[in-house]
Amino acid sequence: MIDDQTIIQSHVYLINEILDQVIPKLPPDIKRQELFDHSVCALIACVRKRGALEDSAFKTYAQTRIRGAIFDEVRRHASQQTARPKKGKGNGLEAENEKLPTGWFAPGESFDADAELKRMLESNDWPKLLADHLPRMPENTRKMMQMLHEQGLKIDKIASAFGLTESKVEAFLSAAHLDIYADFMRLPKTSK
Repeated sequence: MIDDQTIIQSHVYLINEILDQVIPKLPPDIKRQELFDHSVCALIACVRKRGALEDSAFKTYAQTRIRGAIFDEVRRHASQQTARPKKGKGNGLEAENEKLPTGWFAPGESFDADAELKRMLESNDWPKLLADHLPRMPENTRKMMQMLHEQGLKIDKIASAFGLTESKVEAFLSAAHLDIYADFMRLPKTSK
């Protein structure tokens, strides 16, 4: 049996592939090394939970977990954009509205993933965003997205078609939606 360290080393390339896809879409103040570190932790967690997964199933599982770790770190980074006190006004506790990278939320503003997904799906840009991203998606994720958005199938039907649990299908779809959402947030506000 192959030891955990060997499996980790043989799958580190996945992290770099995903980071190469994601980094250009992120604000410039997010450092690649920070995302890499969180991705390695996700890969280690995958190895520990891999059980009897075949190599191709493990690779898909690891890619999903690595993407999730990257987006968790991006969300954490965005939520840490804190308001700073204004100088020379009142008691100094008033928040200053700082310019955040395009599309990111202002300090204290909550992120409602369901509302944001709905906003993206209802935008005029959604068909083009989906069409641009579909060819770049892994085959199974692409098929799931097409079944959901083009054929209008429900999650349970998609899960049945792939022989997966609904939560696994939701994880694949969430990762795909987050990838597209990064591009959506970079669009000018007027097109949203």
